[in-house]
Amino acid sequence: MTAPSQPSRWIRKFHAAPTARTRLICLP
Repeated sequence: MTAPSQPSRWIRKFHAAPTARTRLICLP
């Protein structure tokens, strides 16, 4: 698994998750 190699996959996974939850996790 290579996160830095394919950031697009990570971004897509984040988008797939609920916006409210992703926002809370993204925020400090």
